[in-house]
Amino acid sequence: MPVEAAATRADLMRRLRCAEGHLRGIAGMIEAGADCQAILRQTRAVQGALAEINRRLVAHYLNDCLPADMQACDLAVRERMVEEVVALYELVGGRSSPQGGKGTA
Repeated sequence: MPVEAAATRADLMRRLRCAEGHLRGIAGMIEAGADCQAILRQTRAVQGALAEINRRLVAHYLNDCLPADMQACDLAVRERMVEEVVALYELVGGRSSPQGGKGTA
């Protein structure tokens, strides 16, 4: 495994464990009857942490995984891979294309 991939994996795992602990803390706040606004602030913090995890994972995919995969395939497969990248972008909160690409309502 490349050093960069190992570092990315370690970073993502650290962030996920932190978010997991934060979620347990929120559950404790709810059980203890904490203020709703405080709970909402904490859930927004977890959502922000997960969004950053998604951003880093997508960046890793685009920078490290996709280029190697695209070099090893023909044009038709590359086109399918680009469609998958667009779908991934939409999945993590990007806007769909005006032409109504995959994943649009």
